[in-house]
Amino acid sequence: MAKIARYQQIINDLAHQIAIGKYRVNDKLPTEAQLALDYCVSRMTVNKALSQMENKDLIYKVQGSGTFVKESTIHKQFGSSVSFSSDVNLKGEKPGSLLLQYRLLDPQSFPAIASKLCIPMDNEIIYFERLRTADDTRVAISHTYIATNVVPSVALDELNRSFYAFLEKKYDIKPQCTNYEVAATIPTKEQAKLLEISNEALLKVSHTSFTQNEVPFEYNETYYLGSKFTYTTKNDCIKLR
Repeated sequence: MAKIARYQQIINDLAHQIAIGKYRVNDKLPTEAQLALDYCVSRMTVNKALSQMENKDLIYKVQGSGTFVKESTIHKQFGSSVSFSSDVNLKGEKPGSLLLQYRLLDPQSFPAIASKLCIPMDNEIIYFERLRTADDTRVAISHTYIATNVVPSVALDELNRSFYAFLEKKYDIKPQCTNYEVAATIPTKEQAKLLEISNEALLKVSHTSFTQNEVPFEYNETYYLGSKFTYTTKNDCIKLR
């Protein structure tokens, strides 16, 4: 196995500390001299690590003041099953959720959703709406539909945390594939009020998630602030409209 260069080890470690919240947005990092002592390397190695982190938009430098954690857009990748919480954590911010609605739906009244979930008509669909936040800033509204033939129940208090973490712990479900649809949209009055915006466009992202056995269990529609999220492509499983 190839040995990881020291500067890359520093990048990995600092990025991890940002992800777990040790350093938050706009927090000042230790000086290059202190980092050189901490990692037992030369200042040249530290400088190389910080320069690459700056190029990746993880940090920014202020002449005469130091190096700080940068607030930037949250990058998501099509074709991956990384949760909202993980994406926000990776940017050094704290994810949050506020439950707006929770109810059970009759599949016969929502045939399009039932079709996406391949759910028997005698089962119910769990529906919940959440306001998603990053460092207490409102950044998205999500609408989630869950097939009860795969996920029989969801405790309300679990919806204030990472839903995917709950699925893995409770049902051993690790989403393996997602089909995406993307559309730019103007917020409704209700969405604008919830997100505390006026004229900002939203990015509507819809996806269907599957279990390890390729059984559909979730259909989700999330409206993201266009200024806060950037999506990158990974595969051809995308339909743009």
